Amino acid sequence: MLAEGEQIAIVRTQGGRLAALSNFDPFSKALVIARGVVEDRGGVPKIASPIYNQSFCLETGECLEDSSVRLTVFPIRVQGGRIQVALLARGKALAPGDECRNQAKPRGMSDGRR
Repeated sequence: MLAEGEQIAIVRTQGGRLAALSNFDPFSKALVIARGVVEDRGGVPKIASPIYNQSFCLETGECLEDSSVRLTVFPIRVQGGRIQVALLARGKALAPGDECRNQAKPRGMSDGRR
């Protein structure tokens, strides 16, 4: 999805949970996160980059191999059969323990339409 110039990867876990996070892989510098493998590690939902295989927590965006690296995570919901993503201030990642569906002060919800 492209919203306000930001590429956002929208993924669904095997349990049916949706997550939205930056599509930019900070290790390979490529827009490839949406092509990654979604699974879990010890009960933590994650996506693995298809380039160098770093894993990112779907809830916080934290890299599981290097906690100093994070992807931006966006609040996401389904309403009226449409997936909506709240756009946050550019570059703001969720802090550890924040839930991606309960992030305060989003700029607005987008369903990807202009």
